[in-house]
Amino acid sequence: MDRAYSRPLPRRQAGTTLGELAVTLGIGAILLTAAVPSLLGFVAENRLTTAVNELVADLHFARGAAIKHAAPVSMCKSADGTACTTAGNWNQGWIIFEDPDRDRRPDRGETVLRVRGRLGPGITLRFSAFGSSNHLSYDPTGLTRDRNGTFTFCDSAGSRPPRAVILYKTGRARVSRKRSDGSALICG
Repeated sequence: MDRAYSRPLPRRQAGTTLGELAVTLGIGAILLTAAVPSLLGFVAENRLTTAVNELVADLHFARGAAIKHAAPVSMCKSADGTACTTAGNWNQGWIIFEDPDRDRRPDRGETVLRVRGRLGPGITLRFSAFGSSNHLSYDPTGLTRDRNGTFTFCDSAGSRPPRAVILYKTGRARVSRKRSDGSALICG
């Protein structure tokens, strides 16, 4: 046997056929069609949860600042991050500021402590209270100067259930899926 003369076997070409590619793309399209709606719902749920958490954190911050500085602190809706507004809803943003004269407006010499910009797309936020739906204030004791109030978060597409942040006169805030009286939250 002469080994010097033997040829190596030809390699098999690797690749996919057009039929295999079409089947793979078809399966991928079916999986993507099923996954996209749930992914969009997941994103909307996370946006809503983030907005609720940001508000709760800011309410705790404002209350803590009033206690820490032993001075009144107010919070109001603000479109520009510098002045309070009575127009629109709270989803346009809000500011937290020291308010020693208790006029619920950031005046010259009063420090703006925190600015929160517009909430994510598709989220609306309303505040209803017995006093005013445009602002709230904390006394140096940590109590609100206003009565109880409810912030209601809604998904404008209606794909997510609404959420509420219920604010008590004691300054405590809690998250709920119902109104303070136990009835269903209403968006609109």
